[in-house]
Amino acid sequence: MRQWLRERFSRPARAPIQRAEAGPAAPRLALEFLGATAGVGALMTLAGGALLWVRFDHLELPADRIVTLLPPELLATVGAHALLVATIAGLMAVVAIYALDDRSELVLGAGVFAVVFVVVLMLWDDWWGVSFDSDAILPVAVAFVLALAAGLCTYSLSLENARGMRPEGIGRCDRPMVVTLGVVGAGVLGLMSQVGHLRVFPWLVVVVAVVAFSLAAIYRGTADRPERSRRPILWMVFAVYLVAGTAVALVRTGADPKLEPIAVLLGAPEQEIAGFYVGESGDEIHIAQLRRGTADEAVSAEAVDAMVSVARERVTRKAMRAPAGLGEDDAGREQAETLLADLVAERAALSGEQPATTPIPTRAPERTFAPLVSLHHAEPIAPGTAEDFLRSSRLLWAFRGCQARARQLAAALSTPAQWRDLGEGGFRQGARCGEGDEYTTADVTRPFSRRTFSDRADLVGREGFYLDLDDAARTPRMRTGTQGRQRVLKPVPVYFERHDELGDDGITNVRITYWFFYPHSTPTGQADATGLKLGHEGDWERISVLTRRVDDASWLPLSVRFHEHSTSVDVPWARARKVADETGVVSHPRAYVAKGSHATYSHPGRFAQILSRGGREILAVRDDARACVSCPLWYTWRSGMLVDAEQQPWYGFGGAWGVVGSASDFTGPLGPSIGKTRQGRAPSPETALQRAPAVTPGPAAPAGGP
Repeated sequence: MRQWLRERFSRPARAPIQRAEAGPAAPRLALEFLGATAGVGALMTLAGGALLWVRFDHLELPADRIVTLLPPELLATVGAHALLVATIAGLMAVVAIYALDDRSELVLGAGVFAVVFVVVLMLWDDWWGVSFDSDAILPVAVAFVLALAAGLCTYSLSLENARGMRPEGIGRCDRPMVVTLGVVGAGVLGLMSQVGHLRVFPWLVVVVAVVAFSLAAIYRGTADRPERSRRPILWMVFAVYLVAGTAVALVRTGADPKLEPIAVLLGAPEQEIAGFYVGESGDEIHIAQLRRGTADEAVSAEAVDAMVSVARERVTRKAMRAPAGLGEDDAGREQAETLLADLVAERAALSGEQPATTPIPTRAPERTFAPLVSLHHAEPIAPGTAEDFLRSSRLLWAFRGCQARARQLAAALSTPAQWRDLGEGGFRQGARCGEGDEYTTADVTRPFSRRTFSDRADLVGREGFYLDLDDAARTPRMRTGTQGRQRVLKPVPVYFERHDELGDDGITNVRITYWFFYPHSTPTGQADATGLKLGHEGDWERISVLTRRVDDASWLPLSVRFHEHSTSVDVPWARARKVADETGVVSHPRAYVAKGSHATYSHPGRFAQILSRGGREILAVRDDARACVSCPLWYTWRSGMLVDAEQQPWYGFGGAWGVVGSASDFTGPLGPSIGKTRQGRAPSPETALQRAPAVTPGPAAPAGGP
């Protein structure tokens, strides 16, 4: 057996490859290296300029002029960064070809092994599924055995061809071509994995054309010429990797242009810059700057309007993020603005500055401080009204431990009289299968909620009143128009409340709460241990503005409270993002609503929220709040939008606005009512969460305003 294997798989003796003799080798090789280095440098500079041109053109900047004015070393740096992987891969390919110069049989065998191994696993996964744990041992073992058999068979046949035992074939006549194309083919597979997700036309067509021409050139240079020097072929392979890498970089950039969002604070003189990082050269930083210092609410994400170069010695603080998209609906612009806001806040904290604010002239603070809300451009559930929700709902009582799991008290809630009964306690039900205390719809009876100010025993678990929404009414269509280029939400009511709140200084302030209603909530995130994802019918979300009455005609805003699931964040008024209304008075805080969950944030971005039950983490919510041209803006203070919640007939309903789930997080919420905003302890504000930070009042604002 040993003798048979030795004869079967031993490599035949090879005649030495004839090398052409042409003068001293060392000087010629040195000249080749110098020429190659200059060529690579020129290619990297050209590639860097092309990549930046594509990005500047996408930002609607004068790309030709900017690329011409940028320093060549910056273009070379950008190109080198884009071609780093291609350069390393090309060098590795050259080394592999040189090392395997006379081992075509090994290359063929290894290639067949890899292909068979991958194909068997793919077919197994398609037919029966492959999970990469202990269950994967069988499919991996089967794939390995079959691939090994195929590879050894191919290797053996190639050796027979090389010895002349079979008709002349590829293994005998074209060893250099086999090795070269085999190594380059491996690179092509890696290349296609980088662009396989792109559209066929025009992106994949460009890459395939470059690769095809490159393979044709290599084939032409290697076929039937084993006796010639291999060095020109090696240079050709290296050049092909660089050219293909350049094509891939341009295609990927054209399909999805990105730059790093950046924010910079400058000194001497002080200046603030937000935008996209282009690069550095010498002692300068080059930034595509976002428009700053405007009060333009027509577009919720600022445009890039200039290319600036700043001296590195002027930079006092700098912050950057991972590369992000450059489009108006991508997150890059909002990330740059958020970075700048964070830097400004950090600078103020380090310097010990106290945020200052001034009284705002107004006799209608509810309108003056109403927020400008930005919805996600892919929001699946449009804001709705409480009245539309009630018209499509039934009132039920959820029992606990009874044979009858629920009892219907109203088949439809279509009239204001029925809504008034809902808010004033016109519907009644006995607890504990009808044998316990009687509750009305004006009591806080939401299932899974704690009852803190009832003279009756607290309900347990899922027992209580709830509204069951018709499934067809869960996802109303988003109705929008345009304001210039900006998408704008058509009028949808925003409900507000006003309640007194005692401040730390003993002065009574006024908290104005703005309620936003959505028929359903579908947060994006991880499911719990049972596979259940967070979501519920009915979704009351809110922000509130803490104010202080100065006199009958002016109010002093103190802070803005943003509610994010089970937590809240208070932002001092001076640091909250704000916009002006039609009169020019900057008094409306910005709010950003997360897709699906509708949690309301003080700035756009992506947020991870961990929800707990009994001290144990149960769910992870991945919120995405955006500001973009396609993100509908909700001007809550405009005509017909602001509605006094306490004057609505349904106000005071203490049950759940939505069907009862397996736990509180999957059950409809408690809506605007005394149980929600005061917890029965007047004059306390909303559910007590965080105190508003101290704010330093400034001088009075100029006359005028809403």
